[in-house]
Amino acid sequence: MKTHLFTVILILMLTPVLVFAARPSINALNTRVNQLEAELSALKSVKRVFVTSEVFTGKLGTISGADLKCQNAADNAGLGGQWKAWLTGGNRRDVTIAGRLSRHLGLYIAVRNNPSNLFDLIADPLYGDFPNKLFAPINTDEFGNSAFSVNDVWTNTSTTPTVGGFGEASCRSSITNIAWDHGLADKTGHVGTNDLVNGKVKWQDAGTDTCDQLKHLYCFEQ
Repeated sequence: MKTHLFTVILILMLTPVLVFAARPSINALNTRVNQLEAELSALKSVKRVFVTSEVFTGKLGTISGADLKCQNAADNAGLGGQWKAWLTGGNRRDVTIAGRLSRHLGLYIAVRNNPSNLFDLIADPLYGDFPNKLFAPINTDEFGNSAFSVNDVWTNTSTTPTVGGFGEASCRSSITNIAWDHGLADKTGHVGTNDLVNGKVKWQDAGTDTCDQLKHLYCFEQ
């Protein structure tokens, strides 16, 4: 009898402790549910992308200058929103795609809003699987036009956006040692090609060209 009584007393004493210990798990579960709900909402959202109608040498005024060019192009076309260039300056996180662009789980659509021009960025491209397959090339500009005499785009972005770019292939100035601040033929920048699709990564990784050449920019809504 004493043994049973002791057991009952021990259970009563430990019950608050057990309940308290279980709370972190419940809280963690609630947090995860909230995260999943947010991700589901993001999957339903759509952002826009375009390639600039204007072309530039590698002297973009650094990465921030490239972002400004995207923003100005969007503003001039009356698109609204915040925009950044799909451009990498090196291997530090603040100049990689993952470090610079806002995280988006949903779809991107061409500015001309044609559903046939959706391409797949559902797989959380900035922090997870990378979108090697495009449903359509990124070949419409901020005005919705698709005729280009130049198809190359400055990118310096590898197929792993959390890793960074291609080192010196970023039109880096010998004077300032800053990427995308050099527009002469003695240095090179990495480019993509805006007319490629069907799983090819060359939309952002198609080799190099000298920094005096004129290229577009990919611009992503944030």
